[in-house]
Amino acid sequence: GTSGSFGNITFEEGAAVKLDSNADEDGDLYLNAGNDLSVGGNLSITAGAGNITQGAAVTVTGTSSFETSASDADIVLSSENAFAQKVTLTTFGEGGDATLDNGTTALIIAASDVRGDLTLESGHASGITDADGETVTVGGNLAATTTANNGDIDMGTLAVTGTIALTTHADASNNTSHATIVNTRAVKLAASTVDGDFSATATTGGITQTGALAITGTTTLLTSADGADIDLSTTTTNAFTGALTITTNDNTDYEAHATIDGGTTALIIAASTIDGNLTLTSGHNNSTGHAITDSGTVTLGGNLSATTDANNGNITLDQLALASGKTIALITNDDAGDNTGHATVKNTTALNLALSTIDGNFSGTATNGSISQTGNLNITGTATFITTANNSDIILSQSGNVFGAQVTMQAGNGTNFAFGNITFVDSGAVKIETSAGTSADGDLYLNASTDLAVGGNLNITATTGNITQGAAATVTGTSTFTTMEVNADIDLATNGTS
Repeated sequence: GTSGSFGNITFEEGAAVKLDSNADEDGDLYLNAGNDLSVGGNLSITAGAGNITQGAAVTVTGTSSFETSASDADIVLSSENAFAQKVTLTTFGEGGDATLDNGTTALIIAASDVRGDLTLESGHASGITDADGETVTVGGNLAATTTANNGDIDMGTLAVTGTIALTTHADASNNTSHATIVNTRAVKLAASTVDGDFSATATTGGITQTGALAITGTTTLLTSADGADIDLSTTTTNAFTGALTITTNDNTDYEAHATIDGGTTALIIAASTIDGNLTLTSGHNNSTGHAITDSGTVTLGGNLSATTDANNGNITLDQLALASGKTIALITNDDAGDNTGHATVKNTTALNLALSTIDGNFSGTATNGSISQTGNLNITGTATFITTANNSDIILSQSGNVFGAQVTMQAGNGTNFAFGNITFVDSGAVKIETSAGTSADGDLYLNASTDLAVGGNLNITATTGNITQGAAATVTGTSTFTTMEVNADIDLATNGTS
């Protein structure tokens, strides 16, 4: 008991088993060797009725296997053990939980079936992993924590029914404690803190959350099943510091949507493909950049909705690729009342604007198509609408449009292309001008290869106030001017209109 060492140990007990530094009570298992509780080979323990627990830490050079046969019996190994190779855990019953602390040794979970909750800890730099190709099945919740040495979590063969909570250790300020999970079922994220990059894949089902997520590095979210959504909006205290890459899958019958709330942290959307709608919310204050922005092409099969809900945050999404006919809805916040919640969007095809309220300036660009709207636009600051394909239309025809400052419609770069049809409805007076700043509110500047020239039809409506001009306009097609207010005038005689 003082000099020798064990090879392999297999122990089956009809009752509970407790690994301990002595054998004083029924069920105690004392491994008395040169190093007590040390196994030089493999260790296998089965408790036929009752729990498996420990009173002291265990060191195992080979593989380890722990099994409770009774329904709802637990495995509790929480004494900073050192299991050097794969560990197999098996419990039965809905309450059959398993807890394993592997001290500062890397923790590798082999094919396991835990019917209750599974709780794992390691302080090793390699952290917590699952054995390649071996499924870890958890009937309850999974909690995995690296407690030291910037340890990672990498579990790519999970089958977890309940929630998944992840915590990686921040030993240095380098954001290198990453976490990766792949679940064969839906991914339900409990409150988690990852001091590095985070990647979650749900191969069947969606990705949701029950608690706040704090991710210091980048975030990658992937659902593989048709129609499986991603919804990380049930808490308003998420913090995604790095860029998010989002991928959802669909077929012709289903859409797979993504909804993200970034709390008061900026949302940066990296190159992503969402085969459905994308809904984004952030209350960031622009101190480190825009509240919502993109860093790569964002391809959408559905509609886009972007909202800044606090702190005058800006929206800049200038790498959009929406499917034909899909809309963009924008809401910016103006906490300070100074009209500084700006929004900029640019789409690779046509630009179709849904109901939007922008408490600041707006710029919208359609790089290959026209600009239109399906809902009213309420823009407090300046508004700029740009089409970069020749002879494209700009149709802003909603009766409830409110433009609080000057409006510019631009074809190409303002010198190289012409307009097609133009329709413009504003709640106030409208003045056709040679620039969008002469009299500010109500100015409409048509900036093209020939300024104030419309290659198609021109329709202008002022729901209150007059329609006037500061310079001559040229219209190839038909022209319609409408004032909705009683006694409001149309005066296009100052410089002539042709």
